[in-house]
Amino acid sequence: SSDLAFRVKDRRLLEWFRKALKESHVDEMDYHNNALSELNKQYERVQKRLDTMYEDKLDEKITQEFYDRKSKDYDKQLEQILNSIKKHSTFEPPNIYSSQIE
Repeated sequence: SSDLAFRVKDRRLLEWFRKALKESHVDEMDYHNNALSELNKQYERVQKRLDTMYEDKLDEKITQEFYDRKSKDYDKQLEQILNSIKKHSTFEPPNIYSSQIE
């Protein structure tokens, strides 16, 4: 992340700018938190399907071939979801206090 440094002569303008940035960061944090919540739900849903399918395999309701094919698909989905979770979990808003007043 790159920090943007600049000088502001008007203290009121600086405070307005900081407030606007804070509000923007709150919105961005809400976006990431909502995305994480949805991704966790997706992960649980896919994991539950995988678990249920395994039980079906044990009960011989599905063939080994079907299980192997679908479990590979579900494993890929879980990996993609985990990658997305990692991206959203590492978000850090930029430092809004690097500006200076002349």
